Amino acid sequence: MEREIKEVNTPNGYKVVLKTFATAREIQAIEGKLFGSVKMGIEKGEPAMQGFTPLAQQGVEHEMIKLLVVSINDVKEGLVDYALDNIKAEDYDFIIAELNEITKKKSMKKA
Repeated sequence: MEREIKEVNTPNGYKVVLKTFATAREIQAIEGKLFGSVKMGIEKGEPAMQGFTPLAQQGVEHEMIKLLVVSINDVKEGLVDYALDNIKAEDYDFIIAELNEITKKKSMKKA
């Protein structure tokens, strides 16, 4: 089954093709990058995360690009490196914001 895609343009005119939703497996892979190095514990009777590093967020961003970006300016291979090495930081941040919207959890309301 071919997944629905959408095209967006970054502030500096890069054409980015994105998948319109993330599958459960993709969400689990992305969350794995964030929580894989984190240990949960109890501090002063409250749940606490230990071992979180800023590198975990970079891992999340890279995983989202790998899984959900189809192309950037018609480039389809090596998209993480392409995004990091060839576009302006504000365009990278724009792509990440779009991916965050795709991957954020939507609340399920009962009808």
